[in-house]
Amino acid sequence: MDLKDIKKIGIIGAGTMGSGIAQVFAEAGFYVYLFDETYKKAEEGKRKVIKRLQKALEKQCDKNGYANITTISNMQSILLNIVPIELRDMKSINEIPQLFIEAVFEDLKTKQTVFRELDDLCDPQTILATNTSSISISEIAKAVSDARKEKIIGAHFMNPPYILKLLEIVRSDCTSDETYKLIFELAQKLKRDPILTSMDVPGFIVNANLMPSLRQSLICLENNIASIEDINRSIMLGVGGAMGPLDLGDLIGWDIVLNILNQLYKYYGEYKPPQLLHHLVREGYLGKKTKKGIFDFYGKE
Repeated sequence: MDLKDIKKIGIIGAGTMGSGIAQVFAEAGFYVYLFDETYKKAEEGKRKVIKRLQKALEKQCDKNGYANITTISNMQSILLNIVPIELRDMKSINEIPQLFIEAVFEDLKTKQTVFRELDDLCDPQTILATNTSSISISEIAKAVSDARKEKIIGAHFMNPPYILKLLEIVRSDCTSDETYKLIFELAQKLKRDPILTSMDVPGFIVNANLMPSLRQSLICLENNIASIEDINRSIMLGVGGAMGPLDLGDLIGWDIVLNILNQLYKYYGEYKPPQLLHHLVREGYLGKKTKKGIFDFYGKE
């Protein structure tokens, strides 16, 4: 299968990452099926795209509030390219996509269940990619048939995917050269910068470096070394970070941070998640997704 053969994309999971990835593909002209457990969740994913595009459109309006007709037309085209669908209705669609990207919760068993079901449903040539940010691609691939294993690959978009250009590509032990080449070319068509991770290890490149840094920021806060504000400002002013690490954790979601650190700790024997992180997750202070994060946990506005 060549890049020109891919016309339709299936995204499994319509949350923050899934809806963002759907937007990236729709903007590139692909027809996207956005799946989730219920139609309501899938529709909510599309509404997130609508809100982002409306906000972008408002910024492009002239001083009288009028937008360029071409811009409006582009927005409409993008939205027409995204179709929300309930997962159980997947078999009813006219043409199964040539590529699926899984973007569900960062849990091995959950991802393996998705891949097992897709393996049974899809054409033998269909590529199944995962947006996992930390879990071994080879472990996920254990859920599919031997014949499918060469079509399994990691395609890790950064958050938010419609802004950040990096795409981490991760091969499993069985990923074929053909599959890797196609995903690399696809990344370029999406105007993303693809980088291949040489080894299929937890955290890959970005999170193997980023998550220990977030962990250390939490430890500084936990041990009263500095305040939230000063930890954030120190990294922004001293290292040139676009945002502070604790603000970044709120954006990513502290539950995701915990899951990735658990993966790193299991593999490397280092980077054990601090107690503060466990408290944040257990009490629901996950960040942007729950509308309360680390500032709220410490009782600050």
